[in-house]
Amino acid sequence: MSGHYQIGNDQAFKASPLTISRNRYGADLTLSAPVTDWMTGSLSVGYSNDSVLRDAKALASDAPEFRVGVRFTIRSEDGKSRVAGRYDSLYKDSNLNASWAEQKGNQRWDAAADLSKYGTGDNATGSASVGYAGNRGEARITQTAGMSGNIADGARYDNRTSVRGGAAIAFAGDKVAVGAPVRGNGFAIVAPHESIGDRTMTIGDKEQPRAVSDGFGPALVSNLPAYAVTNLPVDVDNLPTGYSLGKGGFDLKAPYRAGYALEVGSANSVSAYGTLHDASGLPIAFLTGIAKPAEGPQRHVTIFTNATGRFGAEGLSPGRWTIEMATEGVPTVFAMDVPKGTDGLFKTGTLTPQGARPKDMQ
Repeated sequence: MSGHYQIGNDQAFKASPLTISRNRYGADLTLSAPVTDWMTGSLSVGYSNDSVLRDAKALASDAPEFRVGVRFTIRSEDGKSRVAGRYDSLYKDSNLNASWAEQKGNQRWDAAADLSKYGTGDNATGSASVGYAGNRGEARITQTAGMSGNIADGARYDNRTSVRGGAAIAFAGDKVAVGAPVRGNGFAIVAPHESIGDRTMTIGDKEQPRAVSDGFGPALVSNLPAYAVTNLPVDVDNLPTGYSLGKGGFDLKAPYRAGYALEVGSANSVSAYGTLHDASGLPIAFLTGIAKPAEGPQRHVTIFTNATGRFGAEGLSPGRWTIEMATEGVPTVFAMDVPKGTDGLFKTGTLTPQGARPKDMQ
C-alpha cells in the first residue's frame, strides 16, 4: 500500500496553463504474486487527482478518479523466451514485448519485439530486432516504426531500419586473428602448428566452445577475465592416432586489455612405442630411461618399460633419437629413427642395444 499528499502553492509561477499548483493526493494498493509456474502478475488499484493527462478544463477541478494498473510476465520452461505486458490507466500507457535467445558456446541468436502506446499525445511505437553473435563477429538488424497524433486528424509516422555489425582484428606476437569484438579484459589468439594443418580446433568445451579455428585463420578468444586464472582446453578434429598435444590446454592469467599468442601442437608431436631387449635378447623390464635427439640432446623424454620390455614415449619429432635405459652398472643405449613426415603414432618394433658407455644420465 502507498499514499501521498502534495501541498500546492497557488501563488507559484505557472509556466503554462497546465502547470499543477493545487493540492494533489493519491493512494494505491498493489498485489503481486506468481500465477503459475511460468507466469507472474500484479494488479494495482488507486484513487487520486494527480493525472498528468488532464487538460486545462480538467485542471479547474480537483475531482479525484480511480486508476488501474496491470502487469504480467510469462517465461518459457527452458528460459529462452519471455513475454511481458502492462497497462496503466493513470497515464493511458500500454506495452507488450517479447524476446527469445539461445546460446551455445560462443554462438548466440536472439530476437525481440516491442509495442507501446502512450496516452500523452496519442503516440505509439513498435520495434523488432534479430541478432547473431558468433565465432568471427556479430550482426543485428532492427526495424522501428512510430506514430504520433490521431489517425483521423492526420497522424505523423516515422520508420527506421538499422543494420549493425562488429568484429575484432587482434594482434599478439606475430599472430593475427579476426573474431568477436574484444570489449575489455584480455584475449588470446590460438593458432595451429603447421603439423596440424587446416584441421578444425575447438577452444573450450566441445559442446560449449569459446572459439573455433577454421578456414578463416586462428581462433580468437575475446573474453578472457583479467587478473583471474583461466584454463583453455583445446581439442583438434581428426588428429592422427598418437599425435601428442602436450597438456591439451593452456593456463592463463590475462592482464587487462592485453593478449596472448598461443600455438597448439608442435614438431614434437610423435608418440612412439615398441619393445626393448638387451644384448642377450631378454626384455629390459620395469626400468626407466630417457630418449633424446642424437643432435641437440638438450631435450629429454622419460621412458618406462613394463614386464615384457614394452615402452611408450610422447613428444618426439622426426629424426634419430638415442634411448638410454638405466640398467645396472652402465646404461644400455639404443638408437631409434623416426622417419621424416611422421605424425602421430610410430611403431619402432623391437630395439636392441647399440652399445654401452659409462653412466652419465643427465
